[in-house]
Amino acid sequence: MFASLNVLKELQKHYETNPKDPLKGIIWHTQGSGKTALTYHLTKLIKDFFSPKKTKFYFIVDRLDLLEQAKNEFLKRDLQAHEAENKEDLSQKLKNSSVFENPQGNDEIIVVNIQKFKAPNEDPSNSAPKEIISKTDLQKSIQNSHDLQRVFIIDEAHRSYDPKGCFYANLIECDKTAIKIALTGTPLLEDNAQDKATKKTFGNYLHTYSYTESIKDGHTLTLQLETIETSYKEKLQEIYRLLQESIIIEDIEVKKETIFNYEKYIKEMLSYIIRDLLKFRQLHDNNEQLKAMVVCFSSKQAKLANFLFNEVQEEVLQKNPNLRILNKLKSSLILHDEQEVKKKIYSFKHEDTDIAFVFNMLLTGFDLPNLKRLYIHRELKDHNLLQALARVNRPYNNMSFGYLIDFVGIQENFDKTTDDYLKELNRFNQSGASSDSNIKDIFADREVLEQDIKNAYGDLFDYPIDNIEDMTNAIVKMSDINELQKVSHAINTLKERYNLIRTSNDKKILSLKEKIDIETINKISSTLYKKAKHLHALKNINEPKNPNDLIILEDLIALLDFKIAYKESKELHFKESEEISAKQKQAKEILEKIPDQKDKEIQKIYKDFSKLLQTPATSQNFGEISHSYSAIISQLKQHNQQTTHLLNKYDNALAYAITHKRLHKRLMEENISDPVGIFTLLSALKSAIDERISKRQEILNEEYHLKNAIKLELRNAFKKNPSLKDLEKEKELIIQTLFNELQNHHQGNSHA
Repeated sequence: MFASLNVLKELQKHYETNPKDPLKGIIWHTQGSGKTALTYHLTKLIKDFFSPKKTKFYFIVDRLDLLEQAKNEFLKRDLQAHEAENKEDLSQKLKNSSVFENPQGNDEIIVVNIQKFKAPNEDPSNSAPKEIISKTDLQKSIQNSHDLQRVFIIDEAHRSYDPKGCFYANLIECDKTAIKIALTGTPLLEDNAQDKATKKTFGNYLHTYSYTESIKDGHTLTLQLETIETSYKEKLQEIYRLLQESIIIEDIEVKKETIFNYEKYIKEMLSYIIRDLLKFRQLHDNNEQLKAMVVCFSSKQAKLANFLFNEVQEEVLQKNPNLRILNKLKSSLILHDEQEVKKKIYSFKHEDTDIAFVFNMLLTGFDLPNLKRLYIHRELKDHNLLQALARVNRPYNNMSFGYLIDFVGIQENFDKTTDDYLKELNRFNQSGASSDSNIKDIFADREVLEQDIKNAYGDLFDYPIDNIEDMTNAIVKMSDINELQKVSHAINTLKERYNLIRTSNDKKILSLKEKIDIETINKISSTLYKKAKHLHALKNINEPKNPNDLIILEDLIALLDFKIAYKESKELHFKESEEISAKQKQAKEILEKIPDQKDKEIQKIYKDFSKLLQTPATSQNFGEISHSYSAIISQLKQHNQQTTHLLNKYDNALAYAITHKRLHKRLMEENISDPVGIFTLLSALKSAIDERISKRQEILNEEYHLKNAIKLELRNAFKKNPSLKDLEKEKELIIQTLFNELQNHHQGNSHA
């Protein structure tokens, strides 16, 4: 939002001094910082700026996957996206001065994929490409639309605009009064791109947002650069050396490509990648949503790697049976931007494809937060390098890093590229804006990471981390939450930097490799998490901020889970201990099905139950403790039966069943009992509200309209049933309770 306001200032400043000269400029925001969201805010502000003149927005992309991605993101924000399907459709969308095509009157944007408008079999090297739509045709389309302000927003402008490219140039030049805003994460610099330089084409920067700022704001992650393990590196180098000696080709580059495309070399590379990705998933709580991409040396290498993938995976699993607990990985080959590839990209983003082999595809603009490992087997330079690295920088599941696995040595190219971009950024900031940005901050400093590992090792020095049973016992006995947090932080540090432990040259760090493996780290981490929940639950239940605070089901379940998982008392015989544990599990199952957690009766049971959980069971008090658990289970069962009976009366509408119970209890406090009257009133109210919702579902999201509807229909229900006037004094309770429960139920369903 801040960036769009900055663009608005530039817009105001520009039109004050150059009212007839349309604005053009670049927004340089680091990859992953949300350029689609920025576009949405820009449409709002620019539309208001030109009001009452109409504005029409065109979002220009150059790939099918980016078109689909942009359309979906716009729709999430209620910005209606229309695609220009063909030459005639685009002409019509340019010609039509109407801003709204949808009946709802939602704001709109037209999305154009320039790949659709390239001439068939056009040679990109041709200095005079064919015109599939001429400038004259486009200019005719926009005649007689002087009351319309067009705005062209060009996505990924570092690669889209080619001065030799005919259709694209014609499109954005067809309306001389149009505003042109170029979005890029890595502008083409003049030193590297000559006549294609982004700044030369689109003018000056309107706003910049650097890696440092984006990381600080939590929009992107720092990246961790990993080299491959020494043992595998040596194997690959040995294969390379043997092939080099056996292949008789003089051209060094051709020879290198031949070696990298050899089956033996690719199999060894795949063996490392498969084992590495499976271990990475293990390290992150067996999370099978974590995905990877392999940037291959050539399209031929990508094809062969995908072809050999399943065969090599079987070999890896035979040699590493501990990795079999995870599902097998599924791979995909994504090389071209065609309609058939759309399904593959969808599967990679939303379904069961775990790893994609690419050459040029998906290295820019592709947004997948759970893509967390990028294996680089091709030398990348300049903006191509920075774009590729950013594929793994999206925040996901509280992870601190995205990970790059370097097969080819990218550090030198990275240093040169970041130096060039830092100079460009500083040139912009010399105009008065202050910046502490350093593009090199995209990578975490390896020395700092290794020092973090040593510090974590120091914090764990007094703990038996090489013996899982002893470590579990030590955690179970912890009572100081600060100590628990220190140990948890140390273990998480080892988790996040585990591959550095594997590849480090530091002797102290390498010694950790012998003491702790992925499985041990995961088990310790899981026990620490449960103990933390246990201590927090104890604190919340025994030391509430307010004496009237409700006991939360999650806290009670945390106590139960810990009791069941770790039997702290050893005074009971096995049979007695199992009986207590079984009753705790039974109570937990019933508790989780209680629909109304705020019910006063349930809150009383919670308090009794939490006290019981904190009472150690011994041989002396076993009978009493066991009887108390049985009594609580009986109370919970009875409560559930009553709730089920009431739900049936209201066709399983929980909001009305809860309102019924609340109202009944309020009346009972005044010695009034009228369950039939309550049911008559709420049934009439339910019929009326249900009819409103069926006509307009959106009312559930609108506090003012929903509350007013309940008030109105309640008033009507009382008019139709004058015998229920005793209930009228509780109308505020009815309105507030029903409103809260309808919204809770709706929000719960929308998040499910």
